[in-house]
Amino acid sequence: MSGATAHGVKASISSTAVPLTSSTDRPSNGVTITALASNSGPVYIGIDGVTVSTGYPLAAGATSPPIGCVSPSDIYLIAASGAQEVRWITN
Repeated sequence: MSGATAHGVKASISSTAVPLTSSTDRPSNGVTITALASNSGPVYIGIDGVTVSTGYPLAAGATSPPIGCVSPSDIYLIAASGAQEVRWITN
C-alpha cells in the first residue's frame, strides 16, 4: 500500500546489521526513527551493509530527520554493542 502510515518497534539491534522492518509499503514522506532514551549507545542508520563507521549515528533519545526511501525495509540498523531499540513511523 502506497502512502499509508505504518509504525513499529525494532529491538535487539546489535553488532550485525538488521532491516528496520519487513514492511514494503512505500511511505509518502519518508520514515522517522527515534532511538530509545534508555539505549546504552548510538544506533547507526544506513542501507544494507551499513557499519558503525559508515552509518548515520542516532544517539540515545534522538530522532532522525525524515529518511526518504522506497520501502522501510531498505533501511538497516546496527549498533557497536548492547541490544539497542528504536521506534519508527512512516509519514
